[in-house]
Amino acid sequence: MLPTFFLATTLAFAQAPQGPGEPDGSRTIGIVPPFSGNPAPPLWLRATSHALAAVDTRHYIYEVYAGPKGQWVVRYLMLPESDEAFREIEQAFLFGSDPKKKPEELKLGELAFEARSATYKKLTFTLVDRRDLMKP
Repeated sequence: MLPTFFLATTLAFAQAPQGPGEPDGSRTIGIVPPFSGNPAPPLWLRATSHALAAVDTRHYIYEVYAGPKGQWVVRYLMLPESDEAFREIEQAFLFGSDPKKKPEELKLGELAFEARSATYKKLTFTLVDRRDLMKP
């Protein structure tokens, strides 16, 4: 009886399996509310942008904005903790629809961000993915 009760209790409190993790092993922490919208970013975008970004803080925000003609703006906002050295706290890239083409690293002065949109060279991009992430 006791082993059955223990097993049932353990299963009741077990966490549901989580979806695929971030390419750098980060996990969602949710201090900043997550967001997902349409159109969904292509599957290759997260891994490709993570490989390019120089994220050297434990805590950061990852955002994707959908634009015209299959373009995507990917933004990384680093949130350094008090024991981490000063660094650039923001990076952004412009991707096209072809994963084989090199993205353009954007000058932050040419971008304007609002709550759920970004503007780059008079083009409007709509927020479609936001994740608040922490590295292990």
